[in-house]
Amino acid sequence: MAEDRLKQRKALIETIRRAESANKVDFDSLLFKQQRDFVEDQSRLKAAVCSRRAGKSEGIAHLLLKEALSQKDVLLPYITLTTQQGKRILWPVLKRLNHRLKLNLKFNENDLTCRLPNGSQIFIVGGAEASELERLRGPKYPGVVIDEAQAFGPFLEDVIREIILPATMDYQGWIALTGTPNAACAGYFYEATTGRVQEEISVHHWTAFDNPFIVNPKTGERFFQAWIDDEKRRRRWTDDNPTYMREWLGKWVRDEDGLIYRIRPMNLIKQRPDLDDWSYVLGMDLGFGDSTAFVVLAYSTDGAQVVVLESYKQSGLIPSAVAAHVERLRSRYDFEAIVADAGGLGKGYVEEMRQRYGIPVQAAQKTKKNAYIEHLNGDLHAGVLSIVEHENLALIGEANLLQWRADASGKPADAARKEDPRFENHLCDAWLYGYRYCRQWLHEDEENPPSKSSPEWEKIAADRMEQADEEAYRRASGAWWETTLEDEAALGFDDDGSFQ
Repeated sequence: MAEDRLKQRKALIETIRRAESANKVDFDSLLFKQQRDFVEDQSRLKAAVCSRRAGKSEGIAHLLLKEALSQKDVLLPYITLTTQQGKRILWPVLKRLNHRLKLNLKFNENDLTCRLPNGSQIFIVGGAEASELERLRGPKYPGVVIDEAQAFGPFLEDVIREIILPATMDYQGWIALTGTPNAACAGYFYEATTGRVQEEISVHHWTAFDNPFIVNPKTGERFFQAWIDDEKRRRRWTDDNPTYMREWLGKWVRDEDGLIYRIRPMNLIKQRPDLDDWSYVLGMDLGFGDSTAFVVLAYSTDGAQVVVLESYKQSGLIPSAVAAHVERLRSRYDFEAIVADAGGLGKGYVEEMRQRYGIPVQAAQKTKKNAYIEHLNGDLHAGVLSIVEHENLALIGEANLLQWRADASGKPADAARKEDPRFENHLCDAWLYGYRYCRQWLHEDEENPPSKSSPEWEKIAADRMEQADEEAYRRASGAWWETTLEDEAALGFDDDGSFQ
């Protein structure tokens, strides 16, 4: 017994020693000037607008650890769109610092909580939906980080004001917004870092050019300048290329070609049209950890129109819950088709809905996705596709932010571009799945449209697909339709083409 007590005492002494040692860590010496200025900033609201590879994640980890070590038993949320994204960003940095500084941190991979010896906790929160951030109500926090803030929908402003600011009141704590500029120049992060909100926010900015730790591991020499010069030559980027300015200079530059979906003000309608004799389609993107998204569309072959009637998304839905949502929608709409992503996790969901609940779900078509996106954009531009605004705010917000990955290259049209994984796309995917089924174009030169199983119908569909392929190729090669002056003014552009 005495020997056991001695071991316990030694272990306790070692834990205390490590905790005291951690509290004496000179974090500032591990940061370069721009990171250090951000971490030391005592402002209640602060933001960091950075380029890629700027060392933003390192600064965030130091900020959270410094606060967690300064007082006992505090909670510090790290918020990003999904918990898995947060784990990929923050976990490696915290674990590296834990090993380097011998902080004795404990990582729980199930609840994504990092526990310190003094009882403080840093935990990861996914917040793609406002409802997911409701869980932050109740506890109090000395600090909160919202990372990749450029990818959050318009709900972020209300979440900060109604949930997070009150939760930091007891400690007179801080809120830090961090991210990279988005192609849309939209969202609360854009508004907050360009002086367009009522709160006073301390804004920091730095880029990979400022990061002295981007060095050759063998020689210790800095190489970023040579690397970016080579990238610019290879991609034929000029100094004013929007992608280069946004991703590597960290500047807010609106990039129409960088956006995936092109919703214009003329596409938004205040109320539903008369839908007599229209056909209804439900598009779904299925997920459990990720959100499950539902989008209801109606189309008319007589008027060659498609209308997005309503949409929403919710995370954590099991198959029976998804089926319940579908049945609720079926009670309101006589769906001609219900289409869902049947790949991966979705396959089990689709089969259970078919076999157990008798819901006739079809597998969504996923080939030539980029070409169909261009087809959808063409219908937006032509006014064929409309969206009931007040019932689709989340979809509109998601579509207005979703952008192509910055490292797109000149490959064939369907492989040219991939979606930026930092942005939520579940509602947009559900929208696209449903849209691909809509047959509004069957009215063209057809007094008596062919049946959907006929060779004539297949030929019309193939012709439309060929047109979509051509549009995708034009987009990938740099050619695109001309935007009218009225559209530009509505989107906020000045006469010289600059963004207001």
